[in-house]
Amino acid sequence: MLTRLEIRGYRSLERVRLPLSPLTVVTGTNGSGKSNLYRSLALLARGARGELARALAEDGGMPSALWSGPRRRMGRGPEPVVFSVAVQGDDYGYEFTCGLPGKSESKFNRDPEVKAEEAWLGPQRRPSFTILERNHGSLHARAADGERVHYPLALENQETALSQVIDARRFPDLAGLRSRLASWRFYHHFRCDAESPLRVPRPSTITTSLAGDGADIAAALQTIFEHGDSDALHEAVDMLHPGARLEIEDVDGLASLEMRLHLPGLLRPLRAREFSDGQLRYLALTAALLCPKPGELLAFNEPESSLHPDLLPGLATLLVRASRESQIWVTTHSESLAAALTAVTGESPLRLTIEKGATRVLGLNGLGERMADE
Repeated sequence: MLTRLEIRGYRSLERVRLPLSPLTVVTGTNGSGKSNLYRSLALLARGARGELARALAEDGGMPSALWSGPRRRMGRGPEPVVFSVAVQGDDYGYEFTCGLPGKSESKFNRDPEVKAEEAWLGPQRRPSFTILERNHGSLHARAADGERVHYPLALENQETALSQVIDARRFPDLAGLRSRLASWRFYHHFRCDAESPLRVPRPSTITTSLAGDGADIAAALQTIFEHGDSDALHEAVDMLHPGARLEIEDVDGLASLEMRLHLPGLLRPLRAREFSDGQLRYLALTAALLCPKPGELLAFNEPESSLHPDLLPGLATLLVRASRESQIWVTTHSESLAAALTAVTGESPLRLTIEKGATRVLGLNGLGERMADE
């Protein structure tokens, strides 16, 4: 399980260190930095998949990713213009640092340049447990026999070394770490417009983890019916509408699946294109939380969007249930959802505020520990 997240110099996150729980809930006002925390977690996963440059480009490139507030002086010079994201778990840790590339006339000068990177085994960082150490273009990694070796191949500056060292036989620890981070799933937005992929038949294939955009929802739900906890899925559908029944139909025998929702009092089932936005989003969240192999971390950004308030207790039940198998991260505006989760977990949400452009976490000390009066 992840125990700590630390970010420096990323957007509004000048210096933030957070404790992480099996179910971490983050709340705060608009603009307080909730989405920035969510994005920083996503950067770790996308970096492991070799998508760091694309992830940053989609958000405006490196200039928009960097902290824009005043910088502290370090010795005789200013603080470097970089950002770093680090995570610590029970049995591993990982950190990377990005900055701007050198001056050039290239059209790709908004890409990141990975300045430093480190991975280690164990609950705290120690030189003897380091399995990857990168300093600009130079990389050392621990091989299967325990030897610290210099990696001989050139690295792409805009991507993490973790995504580029792919010799699993020689570097099994790195391969395992890469797989773990790449398994994280992020759910920020499910399209509900008329052309949404959630509303149309999609290919039929066993789906043990819902895609980030929810496009494979019908296959994921059918996988839960056949290979997962079908009773929990029936219960979740009953929370949506008492007496409702969900069915996944093979459309015309063409190996394409589509959702059908049978509601009491209706003479025919609703097809997916007839679902309300709230029904569609709730079923997508249900699929993400009940999939048989969801990944080590599931992160949700404002999952309450478009949901009727009556559905929030049911959503809280699903989130708590999922936290027994995967670590859960939730950012939310909803005090009702936060209160429902606190009632079950007994742990208060992390509340963010903004001070002079910088995100602050109420009730935490400088080490990221909850203070005694929290």
